[in-house]
Amino acid sequence: MNIEWASLLTEANMFFFVPIAVCLGLGLVKGGGERSRFTSSLPGVAISLGILGTFTGIFIGLLGFQESDISGSIPRLLGGMKTAFATSLLGMATSIVLKGYYAIRDDRKPQGSDDPIKSLQKIESAIVSCFRSDEEYSLVSQVKLIRQELIDSRRETKAAFQDFAEQFSKMASESLISELQQVVDKFNVMLNELVSESFKELSDSTIRLNEWQQEYKTIIDKNQGQLRETLTQVEELRRTFSEIASRLGELDSSFESIDLSLTAISTSGSELDEHSKALSSQNLLLEESIKSIRDVGREASQVVPTISEKMNTIITDIGSLQLKTNEFVREVTDRIESGVEEVTDTLSAQSEELQATTNAFVKDSTKELKAGFDLLAKGTQEHVEAIEKALEEELTKSLNSLAGALTALSNQFVSDYTPLTERLREVIVLAENGNVRTN
Repeated sequence: MNIEWASLLTEANMFFFVPIAVCLGLGLVKGGGERSRFTSSLPGVAISLGILGTFTGIFIGLLGFQESDISGSIPRLLGGMKTAFATSLLGMATSIVLKGYYAIRDDRKPQGSDDPIKSLQKIESAIVSCFRSDEEYSLVSQVKLIRQELIDSRRETKAAFQDFAEQFSKMASESLISELQQVVDKFNVMLNELVSESFKELSDSTIRLNEWQQEYKTIIDKNQGQLRETLTQVEELRRTFSEIASRLGELDSSFESIDLSLTAISTSGSELDEHSKALSSQNLLLEESIKSIRDVGREASQVVPTISEKMNTIITDIGSLQLKTNEFVREVTDRIESGVEEVTDTLSAQSEELQATTNAFVKDSTKELKAGFDLLAKGTQEHVEAIEKALEEELTKSLNSLAGALTALSNQFVSDYTPLTERLREVIVLAENGNVRTN
């Protein structure tokens, strides 16, 4: 099998081969006696370079690989794999060689002296040399250097911590301010929305109040119209009552004329009595004349019998006429008296009925007017109370909703602000603690 070692001598491989070879040479040269830390770390550096070369070769091979040109990308991939494995093998081999060499050289070192006094003297001289201040690598010089480094490191740490505290405080303050600004903006937005809604509800309430005022004005105008009509009816009732009073006056005058008529009737009755008395006297005279005539008739009965019969007939007719006259007078008197009584009763009944009707009408009208006014006042009062109650309820609801929303916003603001305050307090405490520690 022929191996082409020349193909491994590429630029990428040489970039790792040369440092690994340098590590191998330095380890072989300086690793025989007392080894420094750098010399002791050469095996690790060699194996680290080998691992770095491995990943570099894989990266180079994959970087040149193209899926569209697989056949053309395979040589690049293989070259990268060669670099990876070659550097890895060389680094591991160098590390193994150096470690083996160091182990062999350590085994060949002479053992310590069997004389303890010499050993103590060596240790004492070593300790004394360590505490000598005139030497650069003495213990005192190293302690001074360490102290100076600690002081410098402390100063740098303090400055860095102060910078960190300032930046952290600045960032916390800026974040707190930004969050507070967001909370305030949110609060302002919610407050504006709430105020706009409250003003909208107040505007609606004002519109409803204006509508109610228009309706109430219409009702008042209507009630005023009804009141005018009622006053007109009362005026007409007063006029009617005045007419009734005037008619009652006319009835009084009629009663007076009736009284005069009754007086005249009474006078006529007395005249009729006088006529009756005159007729009675005439009847007496007639009776006397009849008696005389009877006497004459008796005397002349023999001469004039026919005259006697005629005179009897006349007497009978005169008696029946007297009876009829008396009956007529009595009937006329009775009729006049009954007519007067009927007229009197009728006028009295009509007067009482008219007065009762008038009083009842006036009383009923007064009651109706009073009831109407009471009902109107009650309805108006109830309507006003209902509207006032509705307005009070609407305003109470609006104020309650506004108060609730403001309370919610305040609670939200407090709940959002409290964590920010706690965070700011923690930042301040951390900054103070950092300043105390640095001081």
